[in-house]
Amino acid sequence: MTIHRLAMIVWIAHVLAQPCEPGFGGPDCSVSRRSIALLRHHDPYDGLKLRPPRLTGWSKVADSAYFKLISLANATVAVEVGVWRGLSASLLAKSMRDCGKGGVLFAVDTWLGAIEFWNLRFSHGKPDPARDMELINGYPSVFYTFLSNMVHENVSKFVVPLPMTSAMGASLLARARVKIDLIHLDAAHEYGDIKQDIELWLPLLARCGVLLGDDYMKNWPGVKRAVNELAHEKPWLRVVTSGYGVKWYARRRECEMTPPANISSSPPSPSSRLSPGIVEPFKPPTSLPQVYRNRKRNRNPNPKVEGVQLD
Repeated sequence: MTIHRLAMIVWIAHVLAQPCEPGFGGPDCSVSRRSIALLRHHDPYDGLKLRPPRLTGWSKVADSAYFKLISLANATVAVEVGVWRGLSASLLAKSMRDCGKGGVLFAVDTWLGAIEFWNLRFSHGKPDPARDMELINGYPSVFYTFLSNMVHENVSKFVVPLPMTSAMGASLLARARVKIDLIHLDAAHEYGDIKQDIELWLPLLARCGVLLGDDYMKNWPGVKRAVNELAHEKPWLRVVTSGYGVKWYARRRECEMTPPANISSSPPSPSSRLSPGIVEPFKPPTSLPQVYRNRKRNRNPNPKVEGVQLD
């Protein structure tokens, strides 16, 4: 190897090791809002008439859990599907910031509300402040509250809003050839919807990326069924359903066997609290569990996900 070639390799390695600027991600920091043709000429935050902060949501895990998941995926490109007022989006963006590698988060949502927002199922027909769509002449206006929240939380440089359906967002980013390090699925929770979201977004995941979801719980049987089917149909994925509250995530098994060195580190913020029961790095079992030995014979479409993994 010539000295010139060696110097070139060292220079490339040095460039790739440099952190990206806020709002940029990917191996060469080329992924940003400019990856979307329309947004090369338009800044969603430009001229925004700020609304008062209203960062409400349903996040049930400590802030440090998001940091751990961002670290696990080594994420500089992330997507959240189902954003609402942006509570978890702001936590993911802050985790990117705290990791010190820059990054970009594409926030995909129609901001029109899920079906339970319209039929007031959880509030028994009474007004529900948590799901208030801030209607103006019958049309939701939460999108502007979301943008305002991102500015108030000082993460607007990281967060790129994509006001569209999940299917359209996946198609748009696929055509832009964006590979995503972490995908957070938190849109509609009915079985058909979450099943479709998994099928749409899994192909866009980077090789050692993390597919993350919310509300693996008895109140949302459709979510549990779709996640159980994912574990059954994709045995090359490790599916984790405990350790992060009601969060679940999936990742390639070979990547779980060699997790990043900083998986157990905490974010720099002294106010962050470690979430109890954080899942430890994957260790190969000494013997195959019974559920794996019976997998070929068991045609149950809703297999039980045992503990933190389905082997």
